[in-house]
Amino acid sequence: MKKRIAHVFLLIIPLWISSCDFTFKKEREEIVEGGTQKKGEITVYAYKGFEIEKDLIDEFTKQSGILVSIKTAGPDQIIQRLAIEEDGTPADLLIVPDVGRLLRAESKELFQKIDLKELNESIPLELRDRENNWFGLCKFAYGIAFSNERVDPLLISSYESLSGPEWNGKILTKPSVNISNQVFLSELRIITGVDYTTGWVQRISKNKAKKSFGNDGDLINDILSGKGDVAIVNSNELESRVDPIESFDNSVAEKIGFTLPNQDGDGAFINIIGGGVTKYSDNPDEAAAFLTFLTNSENNQKFAHKLYCIPLLTSELEEEDLQFSDFKENLVNLNDVESKLAETRTIFDEADWDQ
Repeated sequence: MKKRIAHVFLLIIPLWISSCDFTFKKEREEIVEGGTQKKGEITVYAYKGFEIEKDLIDEFTKQSGILVSIKTAGPDQIIQRLAIEEDGTPADLLIVPDVGRLLRAESKELFQKIDLKELNESIPLELRDRENNWFGLCKFAYGIAFSNERVDPLLISSYESLSGPEWNGKILTKPSVNISNQVFLSELRIITGVDYTTGWVQRISKNKAKKSFGNDGDLINDILSGKGDVAIVNSNELESRVDPIESFDNSVAEKIGFTLPNQDGDGAFINIIGGGVTKYSDNPDEAAAFLTFLTNSENNQKFAHKLYCIPLLTSELEEEDLQFSDFKENLVNLNDVESKLAETRTIFDEADWDQ
């Protein structure tokens, strides 16, 4: 990536969500130039950590006359809140990380179909819902993070290589309940079949340095502290940790290496940050217009950059924009992940993954 390198109680929910308007409403109203009539306001429910350039929202408002308010909470909480609010929700758009969460929201019937030529043309088929309920807005890759001090990167050229006996006691993993982990294994299942995937999970389980725990940030911290040497992590999470402007921990960039595997094979697995127009939106046309704006090539590059992600069309990037500007990605259709998730959880359980 860039070298800069359960049950939810209704009474508690209001504490989870925060308003993150990136420009004050008065300022945004003043952006509408030349007497352009104000054309309404949309509310975006997004995950905590979601950031978008102020200038990008300002430009959308200038072009469309539509004001944008963004409210954030944890990605699972924001989905649950929307499900509970139903037709009382102010949300017009839902944006969350990971296709697994988009599929979860779809299963709760939280989206409405949006059939727009512009979205279908700007978003690759494998990165959007076949029924036009959700749309990928940018991508991230499943890469391998490793200790620069203890690991030869030539030994980790593929996901498969991590299952070798030489990695016994050195692999760090996220728990089976981690949705990103489930999507990764589902993609592996689609490409290699159930027998190979089952064997791979069993071998990785034997190679673990410790009990599966935490998220990508925890795995990176465990590598830094010497609790393990190697982990599969999301590229956007690692890149946010090595940002020289945003990060306060220079040891990550110095001590953690990162590679995108399977470049001589099918390519690195991909996941997305994506969104969809909510089922109960009062402003579906305006919400769809914002989605379309974000997937415009130039805007999408700015949007992805702020989230440490890869734009939808990697081929349009300049070479200096990405450390791996010409990397090979595996074109698994993310729609196919849904049918494999239950089987994936069974594979994890049978291998005692969380032990």
